[in-house]
Formats: sequence, structure tokens, C-alpha cells
Amino acid sequence: MVGFNFTRCIFDDNHAKMFFMETKILNTYLSFRVGKETFALNTGNVISILEMKPITRIPEAPDYVTGVINFRGIALPIVDMRIALGFPISEETPETAIITTEFEFDQSTLKLGLLVDSLTGVFNLVPEEILPAPELTNLKREWISGLVQNDDLFIQIINMAALMDHANHHWIQKFNQPVE
Repeated sequence: MVGFNFTRCIFDDNHAKMFFMETKILNTYLSFRVGKETFALNTGNVISILEMKPITRIPEAPDYVTGVINFRGIALPIVDMRIALGFPISEETPETAIITTEFEFDQSTLKLGLLVDSLTGVFNLVPEEILPAPELTNLKREWISGLVQNDDLFIQIINMAALMDHANHHWIQKFNQPVE
């Protein structure tokens, strides 16, 4: 989250007057594609972006966890966002990327990699620009915290806490230990 204070100085004959405009808090988001849909994640949760790299498969992992990679000395679980969001599986392309994330969950910090089809950009917005998520009966609706209009399309804002609440976070937490 990036905060900005806008200040304007106006000088008259002998006095400088300071006028404070409204303070706006901007949130910065990283947008990415999964299938033909565009999603976004608050950059406060993003550690880095990696090119696709070999993933070690883990037996009995949840179906949406494709495996782990060595990331800065930990076994980082990789969640295939196609599977997690209910899209058909597709082949990797040169644009396929891993977004490494970190967030607080159940009084601990979890790190997780998100496998996405491509990155589309970074944008800022104020919270008032986020529209409510549509009312759907699907559990995955909770994973979307809101929508942002982009021309004729909408970008869906991912709610990482809700995604992890549904996911087997205890399984993922086991892998957030240093690799020995």
C-alpha cells in the first residue's frame, strides 16, 4: 500500500499559505492472466516474480499444488491458479510465471508461489474504485474480494486469506520451513 499526501503552496503578497487537499491512500496491484480472465493481487503480498522453473512434485499434495521449488532456502509450495480457480489445465508457455507471495494467516506468515499464465501489469487504485464481488453460490466466489473495471472488462481482485482458508494451509505451512 502506498500513501500519498497532496499539498499545494499558494503565495500571495507577503504570506505563504498552505492548503491541504484530501489525502488518498492508493493500493498497488499486480495483474495476471489465468485462462482468458484477468486477476490482480495486492503487491503488499508479492515477494518476487520468477520465470517458470522446474517444480518438484510432492506425493499426496492437494490437487491444486503442483509441487515445490527451492526459494531462498525454503521449499515453496506452488499453487496452479488454473486448477485452484477451476480453469482447464494448459501447457506452459514462455509467458508462464510464478508469483511468490507472503501473507499472514492464523498468526503465522506463509509463503506461497502462484503459477499464472502471464503477467499483465501493475496499477494503483483507491479502495473506493473496487466494486463488490458478484453474489455467486460457488465457494470460489469468496476468493474474489472485488472487481475493478478496465475498459469493457473487469479485473478480479484475489483474496489470499480466503483462498488459504479453503486450501489446506496446514499442509502448506509444513513446507515453509528452511531446507536443510
